[in-house]
Amino acid sequence: MLGIQFVDKSWEQIRGVPVGREGEFVYSLRPHTGKYPERLMCEVKVVENTKIITIRSTYKVENLTLYPLELMLVDDIGRPVSSLEKIAPGQDYSLPIDAVTQHRIRIQPDRKSFRPL
Repeated sequence: MLGIQFVDKSWEQIRGVPVGREGEFVYSLRPHTGKYPERLMCEVKVVENTKIITIRSTYKVENLTLYPLELMLVDDIGRPVSSLEKIAPGQDYSLPIDAVTQHRIRIQPDRKSFRPL
């Protein structure tokens, strides 16, 4: 079992996260800081006899296109609130836990790589 505590966040610590078997385990974070509850995912898998534990947001953007994508979090009027993230074809990016409840997501093709037909 693992315990998870957040530094510089108001969320309570999570105790008793099971890591003895493979799977995805989702936890609601308390107290809620926005209109919607934030959630945390703990993914446990075994790769070549090594247990890999990934703790991330439940929101993940997968690039299934042939072009790199640009992702940025913006406020209600479109001003950037985070740095620009580039997601290569076939790759994914986990959004910050509180991003979806507090900001909007802007995704577009990478301007340098995209060439219309």
